[in-house]
Amino acid sequence: MRGQRKRQDMEDGANEATLEELQEFLEGDVLAVPADLEFKERLRQSLWEMVRLRFGRSRSDA
Repeated sequence: MRGQRKRQDMEDGANEATLEELQEFLEGDVLAVPADLEFKERLRQSLWEMVRLRFGRSRSDA
């Protein structure tokens, strides 16, 4: 039940964006911006930790 409400909140938020904001967001895909390797590594670690927590495993279990 809670998941459905959260999904609806996300969908409602998506409807608040204007076409101009969406176009500006999508324009970022065509820009040649070099990747920040430190940021990518921190993001990878954070996402992996979220996956582990989601499935009940902590960093010490690995």
